[in-house]
Amino acid sequence: MYVPNTYHSMGTYIRRNLFIPLYWKYINRSKVLTYFQKLKEYQWHSLKGNLEIRRRKLFKLITYASQNIPYYQQVIKEHNIQFSEDTLFDDIKKFPLLTKEVIRNHFDELHRFRDKTYYRNTSGGSTGEPVVFYQDKEYLDWANASKRLFNEWAGRKMGDPMVKLWGSLADILGSG
Repeated sequence: MYVPNTYHSMGTYIRRNLFIPLYWKYINRSKVLTYFQKLKEYQWHSLKGNLEIRRRKLFKLITYASQNIPYYQQVIKEHNIQFSEDTLFDDIKKFPLLTKEVIRNHFDELHRFRDKTYYRNTSGGSTGEPVVFYQDKEYLDWANASKRLFNEWAGRKMGDPMVKLWGSLADILGSG
């Protein structure tokens, strides 16, 4: 039987174990809680283990870009870049930096949308004109999972009450 204490009220228990999981899984239809569990597992991996995960994910990303994104197809061709999974951390240094200017000048060559899960976002514009870019729902789910893990590191568990003082409506509404 559940017995609330000063650190864990019944309301927090219900939010944490009923409302929040129902919201993320069925209403928002996101993978935030799945990704949150993965991040919680990753935090206990060795440095070598996490480097291996990073290498595999980065290789998958670069392979996708080389096959689907016109800008990167051109960069790979122009710079004669060869990359492999085994040498990826050295190979990635051969790619030119993706700057705001490159994004502005090659915007239409930097994306390939397959569905409607992408949404428009912008940089803050603190150094001049904001840069427009697109993100997908998977990015948002990973970002929200990361926020949850950070909050847990700071001592706030999912469902604990919290007050936010922030100026960005998108951040307030998006972090659940």
